[in-house]
Amino acid sequence: MTLTRTNVKSLAKNLLDEKGSLFWTDSLLNTLSDEANRDVWREIIRVSPEHFLNVDTFTWPANTERIDMEDASIFTKVPYKIIGVEDYSSAGGITTSNLPRKWMPFRFSERQKYHLEADALYGGNPHYYATQGQYMYMAPLTGAALNVTAYSIAHLDAMAADGTAVLGGRADMFHDAVYKRLAYLMNIKQNGNNPMIEKLWDEAVVYIEMNAESRQVDEPWSVKVLGHY
Repeated sequence: MTLTRTNVKSLAKNLLDEKGSLFWTDSLLNTLSDEANRDVWREIIRVSPEHFLNVDTFTWPANTERIDMEDASIFTKVPYKIIGVEDYSSAGGITTSNLPRKWMPFRFSERQKYHLEADALYGGNPHYYATQGQYMYMAPLTGAALNVTAYSIAHLDAMAADGTAVLGGRADMFHDAVYKRLAYLMNIKQNGNNPMIEKLWDEAVVYIEMNAESRQVDEPWSVKVLGHY
């Protein structure tokens, strides 16, 4: 179920038996709600970042070592983490004649070594990439522009209003973890007077760790031996 900032503030206050707004001002709760939202978001990304995957397609210019990831014409939103980069022989979607070629990550400090590798587009050496600050670097350089698709996790926006959905409106199955984290942060401010709140948050973390990777369950990855015949 999708929860909003209003929902998580109300649920967290209920957990702590807070009836009014004398101790917990709306401004303070908004600040703590954003912090709780980011904490849960980071926890999910640690286990399975694909819940927040963004896809951007752009042209990497010829003879260009780096691009600015803050350029809105390249990435719709500034990446928090790059998941993967691919290039294609022609612009457009994947077809049997336009299959992706995966770029491999490399250490920024070793990029000169990769620049010395000959680049034979499609069939030659692969391309490599590294992120440094706001820039993405590639090697070796290519004399032809590349059709690139980048898979990334964007920075999580602060919740602008009470009606804003938590976790950017994604990963609905973990929305309840946000109000439990919020209650946890509120409980800290009250010197941890409610030990059950800590237990609820610990259980939420375990739930994320156990289920965040279970978006696709198709065929078993192991075989159980039941006995001899």
